[in-house]
Amino acid sequence: MSKVPSLPDVGEAFAILRKEIQNDPSYAYGWHANIAMAMFDVMPETFWMPDKSKYKKFANEGASAFMKRVFDVETSQDMLLNEKD
Repeated sequence: MSKVPSLPDVGEAFAILRKEIQNDPSYAYGWHANIAMAMFDVMPETFWMPDKSKYKKFANEGASAFMKRVFDVETSQDMLLNEKD
C-alpha cells in the first residue's frame, strides 16, 4: 500500500499562492479579472447609479483593493498592456 504524501497546511498553501501571484503578472491579472467580474455580476439592478457606466470601474477598483490587501500585489484592468515589450 502506498503512502499518501503529506500536503502543505493552509498557511503554506497561501504562501505558495501569494508568491506565485506576486511573481507572475499574468496569473495576478487572471485573479484580478475573475474577482472584478464576480463583483460586477452581483451589482444589483437597483444600484444607486442611474446607469451601468461605472459598474466596471468600481468592480476593477474593488478587485485591485482585494489583490493589494490579500496578496500585496498591485493590479489593474490594464496592467498587461505594456508587457509586450
